[in-house]
Amino acid sequence: MRMRGSHRGVTIVEIILTIVILTVVSGVTVFLLGEALQAHFVFLDTKNLHDEFRAGFDRLVMDLNRLRSPGEITVFTADEIRFTDTNNTDVHVTVFGNQILRNGVPLVSHLEAPGGLTIRYWNLAGGEVVPGGGDPSTIHMLTISVKAKREEQTQSYTTDIFPSNFRNDLSQWNIK
Repeated sequence: MRMRGSHRGVTIVEIILTIVILTVVSGVTVFLLGEALQAHFVFLDTKNLHDEFRAGFDRLVMDLNRLRSPGEITVFTADEIRFTDTNNTDVHVTVFGNQILRNGVPLVSHLEAPGGLTIRYWNLAGGEVVPGGGDPSTIHMLTISVKAKREEQTQSYTTDIFPSNFRNDLSQWNIK
């Protein structure tokens, strides 16, 4: 019996070709989705590190802005400072392992070692005061650099701090 019309069935070659094309398209889609998901998790890790790091860094800067006077600094090295603030609170900032501690409580974690915290001290003339060996009463500005690292993510912040009670003559610093 002969079939009339132009009805034609699907050949096995067409079915196999369709399966191959769908397999390739789905494989590329799965690969791209995996890459996007991995990028998302890297972004979340970076954001979380940034948020934790920034909160601790801001607290450190706030504490240093409340230095009562240069004479209140009792310890000053490249990674440690001890002073009394305007609230008459003793503040001790130091590095322990991969953390910055404020009075023994972690302030910033995941420090890059070595050199995760660097504090530089400047006198009114703009010269650097030698940490641990100079006269702390000549300090008028501090530069704080902090580097944190978690897995492959790195965050770095540096800022100059002019403690509010030190601002007797800042004309040479161009600060208003």
